[in-house]
Amino acid sequence: MSTDNGITDDYGDGCLDYFQSWCGNYDTSTFLSNQMCCVCGGGSNYGDCVDTNDGHDNSVGDGCVWYNSNPSDCGNHDTGSFSSTEMCCACGGGETCFDTNNGATDRDGDGCDIYQQNTNWCGNYDTSTFSSNQMCCACGGGRSKRSCVDSNFDKASCQEYVSRPETCGQDDNAYFRANEMCCNCGGGYTWNSTHSDLNWSNRTLPYDTSSGTTDTNGNGCAFYVKYPLQCDLADDHSFTASEQCTSCGGGESRVCQNTDRGATNIFGESCLDLAIHQAHGYTDACVNDFDTVNFSAIEMCCACGGGQTISRGETCHDTEGSALDSLQHTCHHPKYTTLGLHCGEYDDSDFTASEMCCACGGGTQLQCVNTNLDAVDSDNSTCSSYDSGKQCGTSDTSNFNSSEMCCVCGGGERWAPNTASWNSTKTECYDDDTMLLGSSFDTCDGTGRNSCDIVGDPIKCCECQGGLPKSCENTDEQGVTNAIGLSCSDIALHVRYGDNSMCGPDLDTSEFSSDLMCCACAGGIRT
Repeated sequence: MSTDNGITDDYGDGCLDYFQSWCGNYDTSTFLSNQMCCVCGGGSNYGDCVDTNDGHDNSVGDGCVWYNSNPSDCGNHDTGSFSSTEMCCACGGGETCFDTNNGATDRDGDGCDIYQQNTNWCGNYDTSTFSSNQMCCACGGGRSKRSCVDSNFDKASCQEYVSRPETCGQDDNAYFRANEMCCNCGGGYTWNSTHSDLNWSNRTLPYDTSSGTTDTNGNGCAFYVKYPLQCDLADDHSFTASEQCTSCGGGESRVCQNTDRGATNIFGESCLDLAIHQAHGYTDACVNDFDTVNFSAIEMCCACGGGQTISRGETCHDTEGSALDSLQHTCHHPKYTTLGLHCGEYDDSDFTASEMCCACGGGTQLQCVNTNLDAVDSDNSTCSSYDSGKQCGTSDTSNFNSSEMCCVCGGGERWAPNTASWNSTKTECYDDDTMLLGSSFDTCDGTGRNSCDIVGDPIKCCECQGGLPKSCENTDEQGVTNAIGLSCSDIALHVRYGDNSMCGPDLDTSEFSSDLMCCACAGGIRT
């Protein structure tokens, strides 16, 4: 794929117009043919864009190819069946295709990349492990960056339409609609790979708690995944589906956070993409055949058994209270917590999943503060290094545990805003060092506990378990917070662990001043 993206040479020619004899001879400061143009040995072989107008033309009878030479007209001449910005690669639309041969070659040792310049080879040199028409974008195969999964779940199979799409819809019934559920019939669930329009930063993982027990028919919780309408119909003294099985509204849940942090597999797919595949029954999405040196599905992706898990209550707080959806369920029901696939479908007058449920992008995100204080890992790094992408757990020591101390690794101290456990009134210690005598120390500052034995009058220093007690009371009113919704008690927890960034005017509002109101910021009322 050429990467000129509409940039042209001195004569207004782009890569599409180039001959090899022109390469390097007409470059500009912004157009470098040897780097940008496939015909000159440049461009990118990773992810060729494919126009998706499927034979449709614009209002003047031109298809997507016309925009390759006229990118300034992108968005013009669209019709009800033609949108250049959505369908044409030259206008930022189309679909990106990735070869899926994964190193396999034809009988002459050539891979899909060679077929880009030799489309007449397609289908002629295949082997038992290499099918150019299925694997190579140049031959109409490969895999689109815009992904699609069949959404039929356990209903009639969509597979039969792969080879005979002309029969789509002929065998529909009340439960199965091919044109809505099957990708090969124009249905299914589609999304742009690595793009989250569902706000799935954290995934809530449900866990059955049946511990191997079964109902009176010998079925465990797995049975109710397919037959949720039979929940509790065969309970006995040791098995209660509604309490033990996530498919019936029971079980337990933990929040799993993906740790890919921008890395993708060979198809350009992130953990989020694999989660969507998994949710629709495609268990092979996690195989390590598609990993890269920077991406491991089973280590990084929650859907594949990787990622990092922390208690559901430690990342986000559902705010539905006593409200129920139209099916009388709370945010904790598996239809929401399992990837939030049904967010919004059962909203009613007092229940809005997207606002109230963490799994749907709502709820209240918990505050978190790193608790490493002065501790550093074996590389002399603090928790802030892990915020920047350092892999959690790789440099832990006896004094530094990233999974316990660092928020991004699932540790730290978490709480919901305005629910901090510190009281508005607290007792603080003040050094009584105005008249320290008989010591080389003029004040208590910087003594530290190890120096208490040489301080002339250690009882006057807080660090030495001395000093004078004084009380301080926060003066913020109930419900009045700073610009990010934190009260003085919230700020106190940040300061407690060495994060003083919440003090000062940067996050103040017209009604809230941390330096004036908050004890932790030297404000409040002291007595």
